[in-house]
Order: sequence, then structure tokens, then C-alpha cells
Amino acid sequence: MVGASRVLAWFAELRRRKVFRVAAVHLVACAYAVPGMRDESLDALDRAVRNGRGDLGWIENDPDFDGLRAEPRFGAIVDRLRTRAAGEPR
Repeated sequence: MVGASRVLAWFAELRRRKVFRVAAVHLVACAYAVPGMRDESLDALDRAVRNGRGDLGWIENDPDFDGLRAEPRFGAIVDRLRTRAAGEPR
């Protein structure tokens, strides 16, 4: 298994090269959240949601985000997703 530090270094290199796809940002949020890198995780999650990504059910239930649930920024991100979901046609 690849260590978290190697994965995070890989993400940083992709971002530096500007080949970091928005679709993968939610996975980065998980990668940062697991070792307790809260600010980095919230930044990535916020970026994903601003760019139209992020699945409300996944974010609300993924245990990788358990350490973020008490963070006000996490609550604000979830609220934006709820607002978006309420406005989508069924």
C-alpha cells in the first residue's frame, strides 16, 4: 500500500503541473482528511463543490470525513450541496 505522504506528494505535483482535474478533487479531500490535514481537505472539498462536483450522500456518510464534521466550513459545504440538491429537478 502506498503511504499517505507519497499520495499527497503526487497530488501536489499534479497541482503544480496544473493537470489536476476537478473530478478528482473530492478524492484529494479524502486523502487529506485521513491523516488529519483538515484545512487542505476542506480546501479541496470546497473547490470540488464550487466546480459542480461533490455527492451529498457520499460526503455526509464517508467515514473519511468524520474528523471534519464538527468544522463550520464542513457544515457550510454540506449546506451548499443541500441547497443545490433542493434546486435540481427530479
